Amino acid sequence: MFAKTFAASRRRALLRLLTYSVSLPTHGDSRHDFARNQAAFKDSILKLFNVLKSWDNDGAGLWLRINVEWDIDKSQGPVEFYFNALSSSSARRYLMLDTAELPTVSCVVSLDIASSPGRALHPTAMCQLAGAMPHLEGLKLEILDPVNKRRQMRKEHRLALAAGLTTLDLPKLTWLSILRETSTSVFNHSYEHGDLEEDGFDALNDALRKLSQSAPLKDLALTGALISSDFFRSRRTTNPDSSIWPTLETFRIQADLITPGGLWYYTGDPDAVEPGAGSDIWDSDLDTDDEDASDSDDNVDRDAVANGTRPTHTWRTRPDPDLFDSLVEDMAGAVLRMPRLRMGSLEVNSPTHGETVDIILKCAEAGHGFDDRPDSRDDSDEGKSTRRWHAWVGNATEWEVPESVKRLWTEWLGDSGKSAVYRFPPVWPYNTNENDESSLRLGMEDDSEGFSG
Repeated sequence: MFAKTFAASRRRALLRLLTYSVSLPTHGDSRHDFARNQAAFKDSILKLFNVLKSWDNDGAGLWLRINVEWDIDKSQGPVEFYFNALSSSSARRYLMLDTAELPTVSCVVSLDIASSPGRALHPTAMCQLAGAMPHLEGLKLEILDPVNKRRQMRKEHRLALAAGLTTLDLPKLTWLSILRETSTSVFNHSYEHGDLEEDGFDALNDALRKLSQSAPLKDLALTGALISSDFFRSRRTTNPDSSIWPTLETFRIQADLITPGGLWYYTGDPDAVEPGAGSDIWDSDLDTDDEDASDSDDNVDRDAVANGTRPTHTWRTRPDPDLFDSLVEDMAGAVLRMPRLRMGSLEVNSPTHGETVDIILKCAEAGHGFDDRPDSRDDSDEGKSTRRWHAWVGNATEWEVPESVKRLWTEWLGDSGKSAVYRFPPVWPYNTNENDESSLRLGMEDDSEGFSG
């Protein structure tokens, strides 16, 4: 029906946005059912690509969004209408294309792939789809991480995404957005995440740095990222990294509190906060890497502990001076190697049940405003007249800009640039005029030339 509807070239020429839903016949919570889903997924994707491959000459400029839905085959028995993928083995099964030969599709200029528990694509499959579209200008990937207790699977997926991004050849790619999602938020700050690095380096951040430096990338957004210094510089050599981002204009990184190596960017006093419910089963012995075990067979409380959701113990409330300051310094150094940068942002979030301990760092070129200022202020014309480095520090934490970072900020700001540190959320009521900063700015002074606090 789809191919027939758009058989006429005039109709194809008018189509600009196509949302394609792959229908799965089962919930995929057994090996047999998942095999049926795999076959349906591969067949559906191949049918789509075999249609689109003939649109090269008259369908240029197509935005394609791919998602996966359940369309349960009722002929096989009763349907579970209240099926919960998160408590089923389908949550750890990911759709693959395996060795499927995808035809080249040149009409697609933007690809958006969505994921949800029980209906998620494997990172390798996502990169296979993108790799078959050589004219891509934009790419958005929703990456669904395996639950925290599946440490080996998490590492395998991270390495697979890194390998897939490394092999992409997209000479027209100008914007990239990667959203990392997880169904198990960590509220136990004593939780051990496991090391996702290889030989002390993070392959995914390394791949993202290389891709953003080699492709004609202008805009990069990483959300929910496990960020490391590997994104801002190569850590595989002791020599200073002189590589540049020749075309990058904006980057937005919203980072998790955890490093890819399993460490925490924040620290604090665990004795200052009483653990919540679940502490009595903290030491339970769980098989965390059994791919065929059903989560529904696990004790719910024990599973929550194994994933770091319980006990609630959010005692990390301030940045670790070694890990966090090093990351911020590497970010500031990288900005110096971005000759076309208009705006850059790094936001580190921590769940603390109502208290704001986040830290947000933003830089902006003269003439350009900040996006999503956490203090809800407007950038005045006067404020945008020069380069700026601003930091917003959550009201429930403490952090001072290290001297090494101030020097790098000053180098980028030049003689007329300005820097400032603010508290957020601001105390209400307050004046939203950027020029009236008395209630928000923290004292930040520096004797070096061009540094304004």
